[in-house]
Amino acid sequence: FNVIDGTNGRTLVGNLAAIALIPIGGNLLYYFRQMWSALTLLFANMTAYEDMQSTAYRDGVRGVLPVALVYRSPNGNFPRPVLMTFVIAVIIMILVGGNTSSAIPLYGIGVFAPIAFMGFSVQRHLNATKPKGYKVGAIGCFLIACLSVIIFVSQLIGKFSEGGWVIIPAFTILMILSHYFLLRPAGKRTDETAHHLIYDVSRMEGTMGELLMWQVKMIQTYRHNIKERYKRWRGVKEPAIQLDAYPPYEIHYDHH
Repeated sequence: FNVIDGTNGRTLVGNLAAIALIPIGGNLLYYFRQMWSALTLLFANMTAYEDMQSTAYRDGVRGVLPVALVYRSPNGNFPRPVLMTFVIAVIIMILVGGNTSSAIPLYGIGVFAPIAFMGFSVQRHLNATKPKGYKVGAIGCFLIACLSVIIFVSQLIGKFSEGGWVIIPAFTILMILSHYFLLRPAGKRTDETAHHLIYDVSRMEGTMGELLMWQVKMIQTYRHNIKERYKRWRGVKEPAIQLDAYPPYEIHYDHH
């Protein structure tokens, strides 16, 4: 489509729908199909929005996002992150005038940036723990992370004139908001609170529950240390609290 006649701001599926439906039903049938697809995706909790559910409720448990996102409905879904994501997606599409090509750089924030972070993190972990064959794995993780960075930056540069620059303020806003939610009083999570959110509210069990508890302790240690460093920087005349050590990774995996 890009080479022959352009996309006209549509996705591949949107172009196929336009080619097939407009000749037989005019624009009315085409727009009906587009609206129906949007509504269908809105309710696609376990497909289109599955990752957003897992990300949002975990961050809610850890204190990085509002705790209201932790609510789990009786059918097992997390409806609030789904609704939040749908509203944000609609706002983004309105801002770009329905031109999906202009919104592609935002895709990099949710896909290629996390892949890069994970790749570099796993590489560092392998180099620190040195398991058997770690050198090959570390090199592979490093190359994958570098490739993700190249793709991410390429999206920023290639789409800059179409709005690719939005990645820069978007990333900045995400970092500021996550720290705002974490450092305010509502971002504090005691072990008792975390246990309640994980096992009672989210109804997690086994390895997943233990993993979330460990992640909460990691994030809360980070929160405590930031606040302590800020206190020292401000010169508060109180007994200095020692920086907390990050908890060790102790997870018992389910075997069934």
